[in-house]
Amino acid sequence: MFKSSTANYLNLEHLFWFTRIVEAGGLHRASTAFVVPLNILEQRVRDLGRELGVELFTIKGSTEVLTEAGTRLYEHAVDLLSRTRTACNQVERVARNPAEMAIVGLPPTLALSLTAAMSREFRKALPTAKLRFVEGMSGYIREWLATGRIDVGVLYDSPNVLGEKLWKEALYVIGDPSLLPENGDFPFTGLGSLPLILPSPAHGLRLLINRYAEQHSMKLNVILEASSLNMTLDLVAQKLGCTILPHTVLCDTHPVYAGLRCRMLTNPSIYRGIVLATSTNKPVSPAIRALLQVARAEIRRLNSANQLLC
Repeated sequence: MFKSSTANYLNLEHLFWFTRIVEAGGLHRASTAFVVPLNILEQRVRDLGRELGVELFTIKGSTEVLTEAGTRLYEHAVDLLSRTRTACNQVERVARNPAEMAIVGLPPTLALSLTAAMSREFRKALPTAKLRFVEGMSGYIREWLATGRIDVGVLYDSPNVLGEKLWKEALYVIGDPSLLPENGDFPFTGLGSLPLILPSPAHGLRLLINRYAEQHSMKLNVILEASSLNMTLDLVAQKLGCTILPHTVLCDTHPVYAGLRCRMLTNPSIYRGIVLATSTNKPVSPAIRALLQVARAEIRRLNSANQLLC
């Protein structure tokens, strides 16, 4: 009968020698291979069987053969010992290097809203760890994740991005008040009458806008191209044209942008999904785990404050 009350806390040393005996092909072979007296190994097997209330081996001729219970125990013991070694290695690594580093990549439009808040919350979660921000377009962030240059990426969704979809961000037309209506939203079909400052044609945002324009048989009046966020906003502030961005770019930015007007695009509205992804080339350390939790929480906080719209 299985004695569940006495098997709540198995002896890891007994499990270790049990797996070694199985892998060596029996008690005698294990005794020879590991230079451990036979009677000690026999005692450990008896103790382990007694803890569980089962027979782990049966004798067939001169060979020990696992019982069904022994086979099940072996499968679990291998997994348990492997996870125990992993836990010990991670604890030792943190002890050797308490100032663990986590690296996160953000596109410029998200970096403006997330960097400061993520820094504060990460420091609260792991005071001894270090956080590094890397800014780049979503295409670069995908590449950095694939090569292991960064640990975590917060980026815009696309068909070849694998990650946790967190939210959708609405796009706005942004420009000088003289170019945009004082109230209400702005119809997408009205973009054809505006001078636009947009990223280069290969940029993810430009591809998205062009796709919508083609679907509505529209020709956009792109007078300037600029892939830098600050450069784009500077040009817009100089009344050279309008641009299309999430309205979060006007939060916590330079005062010169405070006078710009933003109107949500409608009919149709355009959204970009925000995805949280990790590098597949690195194990998830405590610092990376804390970074993932902070990123999720901050994006949800922004949404609650109506800075990201769904």
